[in-house]
Amino acid sequence: MSKETCELPWYQSFSAGCALAGGVSIGAAAAAFGGGLSNPATWALLGSWGLAGAVIGYCSCRLAGRLRKVLVSPPFDAKSGQTTVCGELIAIGRSDPLKPFGDGDWLYNVATRDRTVLEVAFDGSTACVRTEAPPDFLHCEITSAIGTAGCIGQMVGAVVGAVAGSAAGVAVGVAIAAGCAAAGIFWLLCVIVAAIVALIVAAVITAVATEIGEYVGKAIGAAIDAAGDPTDIIPDVAEVGSCVCLTGDWVTDRDHGWNEIHDIRSAMILDSGGRICGGVIGAAATGLTVPERPGVPK
Repeated sequence: MSKETCELPWYQSFSAGCALAGGVSIGAAAAAFGGGLSNPATWALLGSWGLAGAVIGYCSCRLAGRLRKVLVSPPFDAKSGQTTVCGELIAIGRSDPLKPFGDGDWLYNVATRDRTVLEVAFDGSTACVRTEAPPDFLHCEITSAIGTAGCIGQMVGAVVGAVAGSAAGVAVGVAIAAGCAAAGIFWLLCVIVAAIVALIVAAVITAVATEIGEYVGKAIGAAIDAAGDPTDIIPDVAEVGSCVCLTGDWVTDRDHGWNEIHDIRSAMILDSGGRICGGVIGAAATGLTVPERPGVPK
């Protein structure tokens, strides 16, 4: 798989599929209690619980299942699913938790010289890499509590919002529908308007409650991070240009389609002076170089 096709489109991501499944299943189940398509209550329930179901599906898969361990033959540890990569540290940063879908995770991107390391895993599966900027690099992360707590907050907020939103949507929709008898030949149009208004009111209230829940959860996650720094396994002397060896969980990120180390469990700084790693980049000593294969790009 070439670097141009490495990242999955958003609609093919694992969590997006879960959101669709959750929204359709929970939304349809709730709408079944509405009493038919001509009843505004049906659309209010669909708008509120459909959105809540999408949030629950998305966050459930973000929390469990998105990162799948790749258990391959040694030198990867098949029991723990961990491996080590050595290379030049080309980026240190953090996902912005205030952005949509931001999880606050810390990133340590490592450049490697031998692309066979990044293209093929030992079991023959594709090991895609981040390619946002040259050189190709292996994405390595440490999980923040912000993403987990934020998703839990979203799910709680979505359920609370769906309860309030469906009640408000039903009330507004039924009130409009009650006056539709006076609309004469425009009765059908009036009922359609009642259904649309009911759906919008229910969905907006659910969405607002979901957002509130997310940021309350993220605030709690930030407090958890502050109480115990998850990055203390990275030596303080680490800086861009350092030559590092990172050990951690070797996983496939099924929302993006690439492999990464997530979480980093330990780190060693081989050179903190800002000098280029040279021959240590993609070092075979750590076991990441595979035999050359026909058709595998360098």
